[in-house]
Amino acid sequence: MDLPKHIVVATDFTPASERALEYAVDLARNTGADVTLVHACETAPIDALEGALSDPGAVVTRKITAARQALDAAAARHGEVPIATRLVDEPPWEAVEHVADEVHADLIVVGTHAHRGLSRLLHRGVAENIVRRSQCPVLTLH
Repeated sequence: MDLPKHIVVATDFTPASERALEYAVDLARNTGADVTLVHACETAPIDALEGALSDPGAVVTRKITAARQALDAAAARHGEVPIATRLVDEPPWEAVEHVADEVHADLIVVGTHAHRGLSRLLHRGVAENIVRRSQCPVLTLH
């Protein structure tokens, strides 16, 4: 495999995804690769609760604002390399796949949570879906 030129990193702001970002930044620093940090901020579940919430639009706005701030803060913590950020309203594996295609990534880095049983079902195996669907190599970090 050639050295990566563009690395996409998936984040959900957990320690596992922070480790993935740290690894990608280190790799980018050593290879000169570009880095794009992706967070999927799905708003469909909130929209589905429209009748139950007094102001679903405000909830969506707060969720997006918080995600944008967390994404910008994660990128800023690693100022030694430039990091582009993308906030996408899709399921996580689709968001990563679409951004990777758009930026012509040649490596995706994702942290894993080692969920088992019901927890894995509820989290939908995001890293597993990225690995199965990706058109480029995926590095998973536990």
